[in-house]
Amino acid sequence: MPPVLFLLSTCLSLQAVTPWQVIVTPDEITGYGDFDADGRLDAVIAERATGLYRVAFQQADGTVQWSESRPSGMTSIDALTCGPIRVAGKDAVVLSGRLANQLVILEPTRSAATTNTEQIFPSGIGPHAIAAIDLPVAGNDPNLLDLVVYTGENNSPDPNQRHIFQSLAGSTDEALTAVPLFPTERATRVRHSETGSDYLAAILRGTTDRLRIFRTTTTALPNKQTLTGLRSGSEFLVGPFSGSSRIHALIYLPGDPDLQVSLSNGSALLSPSSYTLDAAIETISPVGSGSFFVAFEGATQGRLYTLDASGTPLPGQAFSAPEGNRLAGAIGFDDLRMSLLSGPLAGGPTTTSTDFTYDGTKWQQTGETPLPASGSQVALTNVLLYDGEPLIDAGARLLETIQVPDWTSGISITSGGNVEVTPELYSTQDTGLIAGSSIILNPKSAPTHALGNQQEDAVSLISQQTFVGILPPQVSVSPLPGKFTSAVTPILSTPDPGTTISYRFSGEADWRTAISGSSLTPSGDTLSPFVLEYFAASSTGTRSPIYQAVYSYFGAPGQIDSDGDGVPDFVELSLGLDPSAGKDQDLDAVDDLYEVLLDTDPNDASSSPPLPLTLNLQNSFDLAILPVSPTSLTTFARPYPEGGAEAPTDVYLHSLDGTLLAHEVTRDVSGFLYPTAYFEKAPATDRDLFLIVSTSATFPIQSTANPKFGRELVGLIPVPHQSVGEFEFTYDGVSSTADAATEWIAAAQQHYLSLTRPVISEVLSPGDSLSLLLFERLCNEYLHARNPALPSSSFLSLTGFRDPVAPRPLEAAVGGQPFSASEEQLRELQDWLTSDDPGHLLHDTYASLLKIIQLTPTTEMMAMKELSDQIAYYSDFLNVNVSPGLYPNPFDTLRSVVTQLAAKGNQVDGTISLPGETNNVGYARSVSLTPTEIAAADSLLVGLLDSISDRDPISLTLEVGGDSFREGQVPILYDGNGLPYELYRSDGTPYLFQEPLPVGAQLEVVAFADRTHLPSYLGTSLDVISAQLSLVPQPDFIDRDQNALDDEWELFFFGQSTDPFADADGDGYSNLQELLEETNPTSPASVPSTTALPPGPPPIDIYQLPDGSLALETDFPSLYSEHITFALLTQTDLALTFQPVPGSLADDAGNDLYRLEISPPSDEKRFFKLRLQLKP
Repeated sequence: MPPVLFLLSTCLSLQAVTPWQVIVTPDEITGYGDFDADGRLDAVIAERATGLYRVAFQQADGTVQWSESRPSGMTSIDALTCGPIRVAGKDAVVLSGRLANQLVILEPTRSAATTNTEQIFPSGIGPHAIAAIDLPVAGNDPNLLDLVVYTGENNSPDPNQRHIFQSLAGSTDEALTAVPLFPTERATRVRHSETGSDYLAAILRGTTDRLRIFRTTTTALPNKQTLTGLRSGSEFLVGPFSGSSRIHALIYLPGDPDLQVSLSNGSALLSPSSYTLDAAIETISPVGSGSFFVAFEGATQGRLYTLDASGTPLPGQAFSAPEGNRLAGAIGFDDLRMSLLSGPLAGGPTTTSTDFTYDGTKWQQTGETPLPASGSQVALTNVLLYDGEPLIDAGARLLETIQVPDWTSGISITSGGNVEVTPELYSTQDTGLIAGSSIILNPKSAPTHALGNQQEDAVSLISQQTFVGILPPQVSVSPLPGKFTSAVTPILSTPDPGTTISYRFSGEADWRTAISGSSLTPSGDTLSPFVLEYFAASSTGTRSPIYQAVYSYFGAPGQIDSDGDGVPDFVELSLGLDPSAGKDQDLDAVDDLYEVLLDTDPNDASSSPPLPLTLNLQNSFDLAILPVSPTSLTTFARPYPEGGAEAPTDVYLHSLDGTLLAHEVTRDVSGFLYPTAYFEKAPATDRDLFLIVSTSATFPIQSTANPKFGRELVGLIPVPHQSVGEFEFTYDGVSSTADAATEWIAAAQQHYLSLTRPVISEVLSPGDSLSLLLFERLCNEYLHARNPALPSSSFLSLTGFRDPVAPRPLEAAVGGQPFSASEEQLRELQDWLTSDDPGHLLHDTYASLLKIIQLTPTTEMMAMKELSDQIAYYSDFLNVNVSPGLYPNPFDTLRSVVTQLAAKGNQVDGTISLPGETNNVGYARSVSLTPTEIAAADSLLVGLLDSISDRDPISLTLEVGGDSFREGQVPILYDGNGLPYELYRSDGTPYLFQEPLPVGAQLEVVAFADRTHLPSYLGTSLDVISAQLSLVPQPDFIDRDQNALDDEWELFFFGQSTDPFADADGDGYSNLQELLEETNPTSPASVPSTTALPPGPPPIDIYQLPDGSLALETDFPSLYSEHITFALLTQTDLALTFQPVPGSLADDAGNDLYRLEISPPSDEKRFFKLRLQLKP
């Protein structure tokens, strides 16, 4: 026979366990009642977070049979009460919850879970305390208990309300609403003696708590008695704890060792006396006829107590939780048998029952049994009511499950909306499930019509979904809750125009009405994490739960700058600015940051600082340009200064997109020897890109002989990498926003006003034109490689602002014509594309090019420089003195040369065409390079493409450390030698993960380590291409839902319970195998190194041995025997919970075989399950 969970002794008339008692812990609520109307007290345990509940039905022989875990139809439970609400003599369970925003009445049955729940919506919001008690409401049914309901989330001036629901046959309706004075919790029915009258007791919360007893002789519930001065947060339990009929109140504060005991004199509670127990109290449970069990804080130890006649606690036997567990309480209906309930140390629902019997001197352990798993199959229900067609409608939700023992077919919906079925009862092995009584089925349904239960003779529909009960009014929030880098204003929406949306932010008492689709601005400091609470109500009175959307930010409020204008959001808010509206909100052409720092009003266009601005924010630099022009092949002449003998030289500064940024002329500048074009505050915002400087087409030079004019020069200026540095300021979150903003502005002014701009001084010569054009040609090749649709004969121009033929945009390029590239298209050349095209860091490419030109020129480069120098010189000297008009613009001429260069070795022909070639005039006649030198110059580009390397990504295996994820900071991971690496994205922002990864997790990181300007605080800075989670440290397995996957592991990767045999990432390995192999189940790139398991659960072979016993064998890798086993469960009735067979574990027998032998059952029939489960 299978084992039982509890054993029976004689049933005593007086019990410490009473139907009115409720025990509340952070994870569960326990209550008592006679749920099957057999005259014996049963227990119910409801899991607060999920709403699932389990019932311990007391048997006639004293054993206790646990039900499977069953859904209640609500989550977030705060209160529970039991009593005859629907049927006289048969107790129901009533649940309520503040966030659930409703009450649910359940009628548990011994058979599979009949859901048949009733959902009730009180007129008040947030029901969080309930008590079942008989009240003299007009038309009262004395055989049924009414409900007292407390709600605490109503609008002022009466946030706390009390509601009375009258129970009559077939209905429970709200009869009365009153307003209590104080927040009220833990309402329950109590008595002053075992046979005395019922009173209502509740805790009134405040600075100190009060235990108040209310008379129930009128619906006004007048105050009978109040125990004052209780510690805030107190809990209480009322019962006969001295072995007599005297009632006592045990009052305790979780986390405190002091127990307050109040005796009853039969009509009132006496002032409590305090006693200090062994350790801080976690929870108290009633046991037997006069004892109570105390689980101590930390919940690994506990002790039984009784009270003597004076109310002094008398310590009894001490107990310890099973290894790795914490004590959650105790259940014992008599004095000879007791079970301690325990669960994982980390918290959560009860998972284990440890059974004890009393031998006359002490309690002896008799067994330890796993309880039905929370989240496992909830019932063998055979009518499933959906809101859509299952299997056809992917979004169909299970509304209700109904048990019609034992088997059901012929489902139909009547005109009245009822479900009609034809049951087949299990009776013997010759009828029922095995042989099946003959029945005429409805015609098999078409795929777009209602789905009957039995589609084919051997196919039925089952569901393991948790039913949702009444569908609440629909309301959604956008953006979804999470962590953000900028300020958030949520939007609530509903598809039903008849639905009312109510909302409030954390810290607010009153609900407000939201307009569907309109954004909501958090009150107070909008940059601190906030919680948005909201619910929807229909016109018929049904309500959704109170949903909570939690929003937080990467970084403290003082670090958040939503629009990137340099002014933190909290400062902008204090100044009346929109933190997301950009850098110049009054449109006066002066950035808000400048106005804030220079004490003008950024909201008023008429209030602007005087120009020129004097602040240096490291987003600009000064640029000094000295243009020079050749007077021979080796000498150069300078320009004239402003006010000199000849006109100064015009110098222009353009951005890469061709925008003219500034115009200066050469003049005498302090600190410079020669006439210089000095640009103040050249922009330095595109720090991966370049600016372009150019002269006019011709300009006078200081030369006594010809040439006396220089010709157009164009060059690139890499934008320097700068940092404004950091100044010391901490947003404490305590000061008002205005005070904090004032402090920030003062600190910012002190810091920024001390900054100076860097000065870059460059000589602009014909060599710079060559550098620009060669860089332009390299980028042309990179763009063609990434854009195969570009016509092969089209060519990039970076100088459209001065070109004779304006280039077309890249997207509209045509063959033989120039095209332009936007700054973003150029910047994207730096990004990793494929392993064959990892990208090119533009500044590094240009620096490598300059090194080859200036420091280590190759033969090919020396030839090209000579050609470039001769074009520059002859364009000046010969164009004036010998053949005016035969020497076109030297920059355009040099571009035509560079454009001709072959990009591949097999395309090099050793020739370069020059203007005048047809008539042997101009450049073609004057340039004096040998054929060998021309051939060398023609092969230059091939050599450059080979020698200027692509970006070189590195691959690292990095591990998460304890300090890897710090609020608002760049993530830091560690290699195998403990060296730190800081992770950035390509735009220079921290590479943030959606959720912090567990310590010990490993990632395969592919990144560039070439961006030396990235901040580096503790280690090497990486420009991350990808970071793929490859190893998750195997946890100490906790599998409360018994689906062979660790609960925390499931939550991290999937956010919910999932199928262990599914393959979430489609890499051929099941979720279970990826757990056992410590790989990432959501990434196809993270693959175990072993052979993939066959899909689905392993098959079981069953055969009979010569002695009549059965052998069960299944194939599963011995590799995993340390972590998995197969447990045998049995039951005589499919409607009852399957129980583990002690000692029946199919462990590894070697060679990937798991084997278990069982004796034939003595029963007429018995059902077995073999469950794959994790070892703790």
